[in-house]
Amino acid sequence: REVVDSNFLLGLNKETYEVIWKACVLRGFHMAQLRYLAGLDKKSALRRPEGDYLDIIQQGIDISIIHWGKSETGERYLLDDTLRKVMIRNLAHRDPEDFRKLQCAAIDLYTKWVKEYPELAESYRKEIDYHERVLGDFTVTGRVNL
Repeated sequence: REVVDSNFLLGLNKETYEVIWKACVLRGFHMAQLRYLAGLDKKSALRRPEGDYLDIIQQGIDISIIHWGKSETGERYLLDDTLRKVMIRNLAHRDPEDFRKLQCAAIDLYTKWVKEYPELAESYRKEIDYHERVLGDFTVTGRVNL
């Protein structure tokens, strides 16, 4: 974690730092996903406007760890792929319970969105499949296979 923190996340404020660590489990995101993950620990995060999360994204863009791009399920913000893989493996090793909690939260969010946004259900199902596979592999092997 120290290598990631001192080389890539240096200078981020505490809230941005915490949200970026949570976001590493996601293959891509918009403000709503960040808000949801931030709200797992702090109910006040759910009452914050989504614009606050745009500020977090902008801080990541400013230090070149986040960019807008196309993924398998559409255009969205992406955490640098190599950095994301290092972070997610570090998180799983350092705090397996938090890793599991964040994977389950992503599954829950996308499952909810399948029902709420049927026109986007196919892309949300792909994300559910991804998180279920990563969580399942980790549960069986203790390793993160991305």
